[in-house]
Amino acid sequence: MAPLIEVSEKVLKDLDQLKIPYNLKKEEKSELQAKTQKSDKEEFIYVPSINIYVAKKRTHFNKTWKYCWTKLQKENYKMLKINEFREFLKYLISAPNNQEYKNIFNEITEVRTPWRAEWLDANFKVKNKGLLKKDELYILTENKSKEEKLEDCLMEDCYIDIFGANRQGLPTRKSSKEEVYY
Repeated sequence: MAPLIEVSEKVLKDLDQLKIPYNLKKEEKSELQAKTQKSDKEEFIYVPSINIYVAKKRTHFNKTWKYCWTKLQKENYKMLKINEFREFLKYLISAPNNQEYKNIFNEITEVRTPWRAEWLDANFKVKNKGLLKKDELYILTENKSKEEKLEDCLMEDCYIDIFGANRQGLPTRKSSKEEVYY
């Protein structure tokens, strides 16, 4: 299992600047920067609805969630949160006549051996509210540093409609299409 990674426009810009040697003339620097930006961006898919770039290829195969989360931070990347991953899948499936995006969507969602899976920046915790109150489920992100009460969502194994989700990105509707299993 390996995470899909995303990087902001600022991080991409910083990466481009690191690749430009200091001893070039102004014209040479601009030309090299344009080439470098293009090649970096070819490795990512820009998802406008969430204003992020998502890597086209997976990394850190067969590693634990904690290892991947920490390693990505050191590399100036991060794991997608649930709602970001859902938006990414929606974008891939909505792209008209883009075979590359369809192939990436299928690589992520098709049922086959070995199974496909993605690490996402999410952890769940039950908080005990006391003797007379019902326990509540919380979602934790950003390596457990951000916590919020889980909104209503599907709590069973099933195929889901990726267009029906709560604010946190968790599915709220089942689907009769066998595309994404949750």
